[in-house]
Amino acid sequence: MKYLLILAVMVWGLMPLVGQSETLDRYELGVVRNDGPSRRVLVFKPHRMLRIKTSDGRHLSSRHYSFTQGQLILDARDTVLFHDIEWVRGKVHGNVERKLLGVGLIGYSAISALVFATVVYEPLVIVAGGAFLTVYGGTGFWLAGARKFRSSHDWELSLIEQ
Repeated sequence: MKYLLILAVMVWGLMPLVGQSETLDRYELGVVRNDGPSRRVLVFKPHRMLRIKTSDGRHLSSRHYSFTQGQLILDARDTVLFHDIEWVRGKVHGNVERKLLGVGLIGYSAISALVFATVVYEPLVIVAGGAFLTVYGGTGFWLAGARKFRSSHDWELSLIEQ
C-alpha cells in the first residue's frame, strides 16, 4: 500500500511535465525594439509579476502566465492578443547597467544622508538635504525595479527563442 501511494504521488508530480506542449518549450516571453541598425531583446523573468494594459483600457496582472503564438494567457482565464497590448510591465533578464546604476544611487543617497546628518546640525538644512537625496534614492528604486515597455515607444511583445 505504501509503494502504491509513492507511485501515485510520483505520477501525479510528473503529469504537468508530460502534459505540456512540446512546441513552445523553446520560447520565452520578451520584448523587442528595433533602433535602426541595432536590435534590443529583453526576456521577462518567469514567475514574476507581469502587468498589462490593453488597447480597450483593461488592466491585468498575474504571476502565472503562459503564451501561444500571438496570444498571452493570464491565470488560465484572460487571453490577450499581442497586438492588443498597449504596455507591459515586468522584470527582465539582463539590463545590468540600469540595475547597477539604480542600486548605486540608492547607496549614494543613503550614505550621503548619514554623512549630511552627522556633519550639519541645522534641522532645516537636514530636512532639505534629506528631501533632495530622496529624489536620488527614488530614482534608484525606479531604475532597479520592474520596467514598463510601451508599444508606442517601438517595443514589441513577442516570443523569443532560447
